[in-house]
Amino acid sequence: MRIVDKIINILPPESMRSGAIEYGSAPESFHGNTLYDYEIKNWKVLCIQPDKGCSEELRMYRRFVLNRDCSADSGDSLDSVLSRINIEDIKILLVKKTRNPLSVIKSLSLGERNTEIVCVEQGPGDSSIVTEYLEKQGFRFLERVIVSDIYIKDDQKPNVQNSFENIFEV
Repeated sequence: MRIVDKIINILPPESMRSGAIEYGSAPESFHGNTLYDYEIKNWKVLCIQPDKGCSEELRMYRRFVLNRDCSADSGDSLDSVLSRINIEDIKILLVKKTRNPLSVIKSLSLGERNTEIVCVEQGPGDSSIVTEYLEKQGFRFLERVIVSDIYIKDDQKPNVQNSFENIFEV
């Protein structure tokens, strides 16, 4: 299953129109790790890429692309970027291909932006610090899909199908 398929099961793009951030976007998508399905349903999906070369190539394929580094050692934060382009709600934050995913997550006010899903591509050693931070922000770990961990707002009810539905059929 692609990561985006799992996110769509939780929050279908047809259910509303809102904003989303895809941080670390790349022109080619690995593991189905993209929010393009939301973009074509008229969501405001902001693709942020710290690498200038990648962001220029990405502009050919995606609607809203910015070349910014929102990690701890830069002056930009996701909140400051969003305030300049007038996007209020960010229902989905997808962080991939970054050396410090926690600093990117911390640069967005998840509560103020009404974020419901955070998906983070990370190595196994990074997940405990990210999980601890997101739990303090009111999120809970849902599951790991390929190389990404999915967290949902604790009051969010996942629309996940029970995979053990027909386990006792003979």
